[in-house]
Amino acid sequence: MLDLKIMELVTPEDRPRDDRPFFAVHPDTLYPTMLEYIQAALAGDIQPIPARCRQFLIMARGIDPAAWRLATTPYSEAKESLIDTEMRLRGAALEICRRWFTTALHEEHNDEPLGLHILAGDKEWRT
Repeated sequence: MLDLKIMELVTPEDRPRDDRPFFAVHPDTLYPTMLEYIQAALAGDIQPIPARCRQFLIMARGIDPAAWRLATTPYSEAKESLIDTEMRLRGAALEICRRWFTTALHEEHNDEPLGLHILAGDKEWRT
């Protein structure tokens, strides 16, 4: 069973003007981890799904299964080879990944306000 250890994926970020905790994550960490986790959840290999994250499992089940394969396609390749419908599916899958990750991070902090900075990467995960 795959365990999402959210705090091992982020690093604290010092924001002196912000009174809430801030965390940073690299897109090359966030997206592959969440894609693997969501695939396991869709297969029923992750139980139980935290209550606040169940909405994302429902969303993940509701989109075309091809979206998860398309989400692994690097942006530079996708923009050249995918049609608009496929790009939207890819974007929907990546958005579910981001939202699920952010919600899981909030749950780790008892739903207290916090910030998440997705670091600039090589842009291959953009939608």
